[in-house]
Amino acid sequence: PEMTLAGPFDHWPTHQGFDYYYGFIGAETDQWNPELTEGTAPVRMVSPSGRENDYTLNEDLAVHARAWILQQKALAPDRPLFMYYATGATHAPLQAPRSWIDRFKGKFDMGWDEYRRVVFERQKKLGVVPASAILTPRPKELPAWESLSADQKRVAARLMEVFAGFMAQADHEIGRVIEAFRQTGQLDNTLVIFIAGDNGASLEGNLTGTDNMMEQVNGIEAPTAEILKHLDEIGGPNSNPHYPAGWAWAGNTPFQWGKRIGSHLGGTRDPMVVSWPSHIRDGGGTRAQYQNVTDVFPTILDAVKLPTPKSVNGVEQQVVNGVSFLDSLADPAAPEHRTQQYFEMHGNISMYSAGWVAAHRSGILPWTYVLAPGARVPEWELYNLEKDYSEANDLAAQNPDKLKALESVFDAEAKSNNVYPIDTRIGGGRDHGNASPPGGRSYYTFYPGATHLYGANAPGTRNRTHTFTAYVEMPASGGDGVLVAEGGTGAGYSLYIKDGHPCYTYNYFRREVTTISSPEKLAGGKAVIELNFAYDGGGLGKGAVVTLSINGKKEASAHLSHTVPRAYSFEETFDVGEDTASPVGPYAAPFPFTGTLERLELRAEAPPALTPNQQKAEREAEIRIQAARD
Repeated sequence: PEMTLAGPFDHWPTHQGFDYYYGFIGAETDQWNPELTEGTAPVRMVSPSGRENDYTLNEDLAVHARAWILQQKALAPDRPLFMYYATGATHAPLQAPRSWIDRFKGKFDMGWDEYRRVVFERQKKLGVVPASAILTPRPKELPAWESLSADQKRVAARLMEVFAGFMAQADHEIGRVIEAFRQTGQLDNTLVIFIAGDNGASLEGNLTGTDNMMEQVNGIEAPTAEILKHLDEIGGPNSNPHYPAGWAWAGNTPFQWGKRIGSHLGGTRDPMVVSWPSHIRDGGGTRAQYQNVTDVFPTILDAVKLPTPKSVNGVEQQVVNGVSFLDSLADPAAPEHRTQQYFEMHGNISMYSAGWVAAHRSGILPWTYVLAPGARVPEWELYNLEKDYSEANDLAAQNPDKLKALESVFDAEAKSNNVYPIDTRIGGGRDHGNASPPGGRSYYTFYPGATHLYGANAPGTRNRTHTFTAYVEMPASGGDGVLVAEGGTGAGYSLYIKDGHPCYTYNYFRREVTTISSPEKLAGGKAVIELNFAYDGGGLGKGAVVTLSINGKKEASAHLSHTVPRAYSFEETFDVGEDTASPVGPYAAPFPFTGTLERLELRAEAPPALTPNQQKAEREAEIRIQAARD
């Protein structure tokens, strides 16, 4: 509810201490057509003239960050500044300009097994892992590269090329941001903390990858043959891709597992690079002290010699659990201040204490979000990180007393930090595909300017009969534009007028795109345009008959064999009078309506009742949706 323009904005950046904000509020956004906010107002990314086909959010964020830095140093050169810079990379959707993707053509044809071995050898050569480190084996749940078909390999290799291009572009743009400090003569005295990753590389792209993440989220697996048809489009504006879990595992070399598996280092350890030339003497050196992301805040306070605030504007603050690692920046041999840390994520548990780690995996796989039928929950594992950098040797059987002691430490930490009860669910009991409109409403009246309504804040139209009625006035010279739209190039619907003809487009994951239109142009003056969506019923994602009428007269109709059951998009929104991000229909977004839209009415029936099996499938879908948002 806090993601709409109606507010409240209490937890938005400019209400949490930041003077300026430019970026996206959701968990992810499209690189080509992002949903952006400046302060608390929606804005549209403006591509430089002639750059529409290669200008993406990665570059746009850097442009705005550089401009802000240069402005601050011009207007208040002696005032310190703090900037939090977070790209959309490399969270799905994986998207980048073709010029960046093509740099990696053929680089990953070796597959993830061989790539992981090559990376491990490079890590040792560079000294970023100890010489004694062991490369952990591939989990049995992940397929060997050689077990894939030739077509599956083509798709998987291309998806990794896109990921690499996405990351390389982000790296380049981050460099341009840092260059702004050099340009103003501030780099030597600027503390830069760069963290790459999202609790390890993402294992959520299923076993073969996808060119449209929303299909997977909705429980639909596209055949490899379908993805091959769009292979060259992957990474571009008409794709919403994610790479296979095998590549994520390779990206977490040399550790086990990855994102969501918080029990193991592959799901908790990310690379961190710190630059502060005036204070760090061994540039390019490494540090072995155990640190947690919660240590960053106290380290920054320590660097600027500020005490940890006990209250802000009269509001008592939470206890800061982090520990400064500032002394380790100057001294590689500084003592380790963090001696223990617990982790828990969806039932995946680990407890670090004085060099030892106890780990317990829930058994739920990130690409299925459920425990496989007949699968057993794994036993606790024990590792000595001082001798075993990558958690390669499980010592639970040899040292049961140590394991028991660490389990007790975790129990105490869990009780004091409100971790219990351990919850393996990801969906949090949310209801997505079968949700009623917000507030239980079945009737809405919208006016122009009702835009940027995300997901659960939008009126429910999926899996139910509903009718949109637009009251418009057309100029004598004709008028075009969107009346209402939800979703985008990945999936969605749009009611619009193009070349004077009322039209309706329904996009079923780009696999089936249906457009109906009035054969006659609208004359100047007032008109009532109605789109009736008569749902077939019988469960979720079934077909529907869509009928377009003008002034009560039926103009066009079609049957949709499939409809989107649960979510059109995470980053795209419900919009009235324009289509704010990527276009659903055959037009260039935002395609604002150039006539007069007096109002738009929506009448929606209650969703159909679900059978027990359908309810079970829906709960699993809720988990997929919530997981993909992280």
